[in-house]
Amino acid sequence: MRESAVSPYVPCNLVLAGIVRTANTGKKFARPIQTACKPALGNVSRTDRLRGRLGFIMTMVWQTLDLVCVPACPAGFWTLVQEYVPGVRLLRIQTSSEDQQKKKVPMLWSPETGIQCGPDGAASKTAVSGMLCNGAACGALIGKLGGSTGDLPDSTAGTAGPYGNKKVFAVGTDSIIALPTAADGGPLFLSMNDKPDEFSKHSGELFVRLQYYPL
Repeated sequence: MRESAVSPYVPCNLVLAGIVRTANTGKKFARPIQTACKPALGNVSRTDRLRGRLGFIMTMVWQTLDLVCVPACPAGFWTLVQEYVPGVRLLRIQTSSEDQQKKKVPMLWSPETGIQCGPDGAASKTAVSGMLCNGAACGALIGKLGGSTGDLPDSTAGTAGPYGNKKVFAVGTDSIIALPTAADGGPLFLSMNDKPDEFSKHSGELFVRLQYYPL
């Protein structure tokens, strides 16, 4: 059977640190980020794939940093899980269903008695202001780069942001954080999102896998 001279796949875009690179030309374009290569028409033969006629299709091979335990009620308000994460890489934070001994563990913890939730937060908890991260649901797994275990949002007038130059973000079940420059690195902290005066009601823990991809 004669093979088609034209690949049935559209060109694949490679996304690294917010830069979209067209596989056919290698040139950079300021286009919306695309995360997959989709077939245009028909099926792709194994021969086409082996001959590389689909352009560049990237496989992310993540390097393992650690598998850590994050308590819902830490000694402070944050748990230090990595003393320093260098920049110029992508950082992946992913909730695990196994602990360090490969034992199955529930991906649940509790923001208060009678309520359990996963790392994306408790849908039954009313959103309130004054939480560690107002951009995430109550009970969600959140992260912070920089600072200390006792950091709280600062509402003082004139402050650059609630955490100054520290980076606070929602993690949830799975997140990928871009650290495009060396200056973006720092110590990594994780916690359950809530108001500081509600932390005494927390219970449980999550196991979290940390991985990176060098840029």
